[in-house]
Amino acid sequence: MEQGGKAPGRVGFLEVLSNRRFRRLWLGQLVSLFGDKLNFVTLLALLHSKPGGSQNLLLLALVQTTAYLCFGLFAGALVDRLDRKKIMVAGDLARAALVLTLPFIDSRQLIFAVSFIITSITLFFEPARDASVPTIVERDHLLTANSLLQTSRALSDIVGLMVSGVVVWLAGTKLAFFIDSASFVFSAVMIWPIAIPRAMAVSSAARGIVTRVLADVREGIEFLRRERDVASIIVLYVALGLGMGPVNVLLFTYAADVIGLGARAYGLISGSIVGGVLVGSMLLGRFGQHLEKRRVMTGGLFGLGALLLVLVNTRLLVPAMVIAVGSGLANSCFFISFLTLFQELVPNEKRGRLFSIHYITKQSSAFISITAATLLATVMSAVTILSISAIIVMAAAALGWFLLVVRPAGERRATTETQTPA
Repeated sequence: MEQGGKAPGRVGFLEVLSNRRFRRLWLGQLVSLFGDKLNFVTLLALLHSKPGGSQNLLLLALVQTTAYLCFGLFAGALVDRLDRKKIMVAGDLARAALVLTLPFIDSRQLIFAVSFIITSITLFFEPARDASVPTIVERDHLLTANSLLQTSRALSDIVGLMVSGVVVWLAGTKLAFFIDSASFVFSAVMIWPIAIPRAMAVSSAARGIVTRVLADVREGIEFLRRERDVASIIVLYVALGLGMGPVNVLLFTYAADVIGLGARAYGLISGSIVGGVLVGSMLLGRFGQHLEKRRVMTGGLFGLGALLLVLVNTRLLVPAMVIAVGSGLANSCFFISFLTLFQELVPNEKRGRLFSIHYITKQSSAFISITAATLLATVMSAVTILSISAIIVMAAAALGWFLLVVRPAGERRATTETQTPA
């Protein structure tokens, strides 16, 4: 449903969920994302128990980044050329089967190999999902639909983090992997009946597939070079990845060394961030239709950086939790506005490729920053590194404000003045 629909107004979650096609996608992702979080925590626990300990976690990030670099662009081109629904269903079923092998693998190298394949398959699924949402909801429902999907992620994070430790503790890693596999199957069952329009004609997809895919990759890159707003959004996300990557590895250190309560403080601060994401997603989905997405996106990013800077220099748990809620809210404002704007600016037939470029740059920048933070942590304190990260995020927001708000406004004024008769 790419049409404009009725004039933009306040759109509620129930109104969007009355769309049967989107409701099935949303339910499938709600369960699947919970399984992903359960699998992520269980995989970390499994790798941490292997020779190499915590170094295995950095190697896992390297393996996943390598998959993005190897297959990302080609995955996006195929998503635009093939049936997106079949790609998602096949991807879910393949990942369900692969996850089932993990409890029976003792070799660290084989675990990395399976993780590489699962990540490669995910490279097809995620662009197909994100590219499909604008084709099954009305344009003025898109922001609310993305808010619902972000709410699903937040709920899955909260429940997944709570349940994963208990499941692994009581039943071991096998049950956790079985639950994740079942969540993929449930997602496939939910998606299969959904009618999702193809991005390209069937006859075009059947002719010279290899040649066409290579040409599609070049076409996607050329589109990015032409469309400055889309390129600016990608650059903004790269800067975000560089700034926020260290948070993934050093937030626990901050909680242990500065707050002084170790895992308990980390859990409460992380939970507060996710709670803020949940609240922000619900508020933006309910009241955000009349807000200008570029301003909300760059403002949310600046707020995220500023609150992170205050957070890591706070030594008391309760104030840190309050600030963490605000940072989660700012994060949801940024991400939902980014996703909706990106879907609106990129034509349906190119969304798969452009989303793949986004995922590649996001994963690569995050890996670079995580690696840098790991090395810098030997000579700098966690607070210093996280403060630098926060400043990078604020600088990225200022750059985004210029590229996406100030510059387009200036170009519109120049065009108006040129067209106004003397």
